[in-house]
Amino acid sequence: MKKIKDEKGMNKKEMSAKRRYDEKNPSVTFRMSKEEKLELEKFCGIMDMSVSEIIHDFFFSQKEGAIVLFINGIDYGRQLEKNLNLIWYYCSICHQKMFIEPNTLVHHAMIQYMLEHGWGHSECINKKPL
Repeated sequence: MKKIKDEKGMNKKEMSAKRRYDEKNPSVTFRMSKEEKLELEKFCGIMDMSVSEIIHDFFFSQKEGAIVLFINGIDYGRQLEKNLNLIWYYCSICHQKMFIEPNTLVHHAMIQYMLEHGWGHSECINKKPL
């Protein structure tokens, strides 16, 4: 009886063993720039570890720390975004910045005051007919 082989020269028994192995041990791939790859390979050489070992060790030994760093990074990004969206003006007494959070009562009162007193860009005010 002749053994059936695939295009890679593997018989059915070898193919099913490889299929089972691949199912239990899926591969993970990602792309990076050439410079990043060279840097990673240099790091692997220094650590005397493969890329797989570095990623595996980092992820599974530092998973909780990595999750905390990730969450802290998200929180930092949200806080930064919030700070960028803050509204401020100078205090008439101490001349330091006063910060007002968007969509608060103070913010809406400030908008109303500006509307009532005709505040706007100087260019817009100059264009406005009298």
